[in-house]
Amino acid sequence: MMSEQQARDLLRLVSDTITSATRDNDITYSLDQDNPTWAILLFSNQPGAQIAADRIKTNFAKNLQRSTSLNALEILLVVGIASWDADKMQSPYDFMNTGIKETEYDVAR
Repeated sequence: MMSEQQARDLLRLVSDTITSATRDNDITYSLDQDNPTWAILLFSNQPGAQIAADRIKTNFAKNLQRSTSLNALEILLVVGIASWDADKMQSPYDFMNTGIKETEYDVAR
């Protein structure tokens, strides 16, 4: 269980990590406040997206260790990567849901 302050600190930490680890033309969205979920629209191919995901996870782990209010908690950042598929996706919601589903396959390191 986290205190309200710790929850705010975690939201800020994730947001700051994503902002610092992505390029200026990448677009970040907050999708769910209750179950903190972000999406990042990357203008990249699959290997580039994997590099960005790895960079975000690495920076998050470093920033988490520096956080005095969060470093004693077990917190995992889960990442999923999806690419637009016009044959299978009809709307942005299909794209978003595919990305969220991909988080089920992220393996904690």
